[in-house]
Amino acid sequence: MNADVSILQHATAALAFELAAQLVPWRQVINRFGITEDQLKLLLSNVPFQKLVRDAKAKWDSPMSVAERTRLKAQFSIEQCLLPLHGIVQDPRSGAQSRIDAAKLLASIAGLSRGDAAPADGGGRFQLTINLGGGTPIRLERQVPVEIEAE
Repeated sequence: MNADVSILQHATAALAFELAAQLVPWRQVINRFGITEDQLKLLLSNVPFQKLVRDAKAKWDSPMSVAERTRLKAQFSIEQCLLPLHGIVQDPRSGAQSRIDAAKLLASIAGLSRGDAAPADGGGRFQLTINLGGGTPIRLERQVPVEIEAE
């Protein structure tokens, strides 16, 4: 499949979902997607796009768990914060601490936070906890040297 077609399909599905979920006003949605009101009317007259919106609305209104709907809303909200956070990191007028905090948050969202990094000493740790119920758990913990072989 052509990459341009794939990107267009993703953007169309994302637009349909945002319109169906109604988390933000539709004018805000079309501004973010860079389309005009007339273009939206044209899209909404398109039968395949109508089906995308209907399907997205049915999924959103389905008896999915509150936890799943909340997770989706939180993910949507976080996604909307990515560009403003990037702007803070890149803006030399922002205070140093604000820039650092924004960079840390972006790294955390991307899974690049320091907690995901390998230990600085190059070693690893193995930990096993056995809980037999009612008693004190048995914990085994060992430092494991990490060896990297190179040719």
